[in-house]
Amino acid sequence: MKCFVMKKASILAFFVITSFILLPINSTYSQPMWHSNTATIETSEMVIRFFNKQPHYMFWIPGENNTAVYIVKFLEIIEFLDKNADGVYSSGDTILARAQLLEASVNWNITAETLSGPQDSVEVRITMQAQVPVLGMMPSGSIGHVNVIFVNHIYDKDVDVNGYVVEGNKELKIDVIIENWPWVNENSLLALGIIFAGHFRGEHGVPHMEHHRVRENVREVRMRCEEGAFEGAFRYREEVQIREESGNRTEKVKASEDFSAHSAIMYLVYPHFEGVLTHDPSILVIKPTGDVLSLIQSYLVYIVIATVVIIGAVILIKRK
Repeated sequence: MKCFVMKKASILAFFVITSFILLPINSTYSQPMWHSNTATIETSEMVIRFFNKQPHYMFWIPGENNTAVYIVKFLEIIEFLDKNADGVYSSGDTILARAQLLEASVNWNITAETLSGPQDSVEVRITMQAQVPVLGMMPSGSIGHVNVIFVNHIYDKDVDVNGYVVEGNKELKIDVIIENWPWVNENSLLALGIIFAGHFRGEHGVPHMEHHRVRENVREVRMRCEEGAFEGAFRYREEVQIREESGNRTEKVKASEDFSAHSAIMYLVYPHFEGVLTHDPSILVIKPTGDVLSLIQSYLVYIVIATVVIIGAVILIKRK
């Protein structure tokens, strides 16, 4: 009798263990990983791909790219005269020059490093650098080049960077560096054009755009689609750092945008400077907080499998 009881217990234990093996296992990485062949960063919470190895960011949650992939494209830098002196770029302003960042002729040099980051974190740093031609509008033609650098940081844990907490594994901090712009006019400003888009259930589209204030001096543009199980976001500080021969200074950043059902574009406006300008926006994924019901729905298939396995074990034991 004792042997029979032990046999039943062993059979039940086998089926219970099997049912747990069938539960989903997180097969992604415990710390950020760089895949140079696909120009992709992968973490346990987020995947970021540099499309065409350019500052064209596609990002999603692991396993969810068949439902939603969000896109942030750094399209161009414009030098313009602010005709109405409102501090933002609008259609009535005069464009003096522009640098197209995503032209096929622009050669982006990419380097990757894995470093010991702040607060005992592991950092993966991807640097993209290019000398981008600047074309004048009046008259048209090349007026020189600008050195543009995107330094991308992702950490394996939450890290405080200058008073802002970068979320580990789910937020990519981007240092946008513009160096030695060949100015046409001493009173002009720069505008960095950024396009927001996505692929939803395989179809290209424009996400719903929402505005949030994360904290003082940090704004967020959140991207959402009906089909997606998560949201994407673009955050930026409302200040920029400038380094010149005369010294360093901090200036305000303003933004203008044109969001519609067919397109979504934002222009971050930077002051006139002589030297190096650094701004540090970020992109991230946001999962819904959810409740018990949504959690059950996420694991429903596995719960059914585990239930069937356990019921089968009970029936088999009874037959013994």
